[in-house]
Amino acid sequence: MKPCATEKEEKIYLDWQQFHKLFTTRQWIGLQDLGLIEIINGKIIYLY
Repeated sequence: MKPCATEKEEKIYLDWQQFHKLFTTRQWIGLQDLGLIEIINGKIIYLY
């Protein structure tokens, strides 16, 4: 399974299993601090 991006909203949604494989907790905190990810309604959204 690959992250999917919609054409209208250039965002990539990751499920939690994919997310945990891709990022460690420290990386996750760093990404959130940089504003690269948000969690909305339980979905992780990767922001460009």
